[in-house]
Amino acid sequence: MTRKTYIEELAQELSILPSEERQDIILEFDSHIDELMSRQPELPEEDLIARLPAPATFAGEFLAADASGKYREQAETFSSKRASESGTRFSSFRRFFRYARGEQQQLDWQFSDVTQIEVVAASADIQIQAAETCSCHIVGYWDDDEPSWEQTGTLVRMNLGADADLLTLALPPALCVLVIKTASGDIRGALVPNANISINTASGDVQVELNHGIARVMTASGDVSLDGVITDADIKTASGDVTLDGLQSSLRIASASGDIRVNYTAGAANGSIASMSGDVSLSLPSGSQPAVEASTVSGDISALNASVRKQPGRKYCSCPGGPGELKIKTMSGDIRIQN
Repeated sequence: MTRKTYIEELAQELSILPSEERQDIILEFDSHIDELMSRQPELPEEDLIARLPAPATFAGEFLAADASGKYREQAETFSSKRASESGTRFSSFRRFFRYARGEQQQLDWQFSDVTQIEVVAASADIQIQAAETCSCHIVGYWDDDEPSWEQTGTLVRMNLGADADLLTLALPPALCVLVIKTASGDIRGALVPNANISINTASGDVQVELNHGIARVMTASGDVSLDGVITDADIKTASGDVTLDGLQSSLRIASASGDIRVNYTAGAANGSIASMSGDVSLSLPSGSQPAVEASTVSGDISALNASVRKQPGRKYCSCPGGPGELKIKTMSGDIRIQN
């Protein structure tokens, strides 16, 4: 595909936008192609264009992200005069061009005497696994923004930058805490025994196995799935589903619209759950009878054969018990608690 054909197809894919805004996007996109051609003059134009995502792919990702303001955070202008006249604001399209900048790159790091790890990433997927020593393998397409790390005592901090695609992280047996901050990458894998994890992500999915550890997860739209042996969990999400399988102590969950499923496998069931529209389902160990307070505005309640009372605009139940205490509130979601 030629440059001219690519730009024409992209303009057609962005036809839903106002003409002036669409033109700004096309001009900026075209300027990035100029940059690519100046960086790699030995490659024919068609080869460079072939490295870019298809026009429909770019337009779809841009329109989805732009709806939330992701690409309007900082201005990138083509001339100061045009910027002052139009006032349009778009961030650079750096990530859409990273594959066209060059060949895939890889890094391997090894560390010793590590008990804490902190990872900052943009969109890289993160795979974690138990190992005898601490190391990592990073894959991506980077130019100026190469991943970096520093170690202070037993703490290792990693910054993957904007252009890393995948981090495979081997966790040492002595690890106590793993902290991950990412925008959209998925996080999957298993922790070493007695290690705790803290995750802050915008839209990445989380699927982690714990081994007698504590989990803290904050996400906007990603799904959260934790299993293994979970000693404590604190989850906050806007729309992602939450599944906890193997909880043994307390939990705190706040959700706007995702469904919540919790399986207590041992210990006293303690915790609070607040949900706007997601359904809540709890499974307790056989014979467990914690104190329960549950209420919903328009959903239904089924809680350990407790009687459900109705008031205008609310259904609720309250039953004594112990050890343990559960407090659950929803707006429209159903609540179900069973052994």
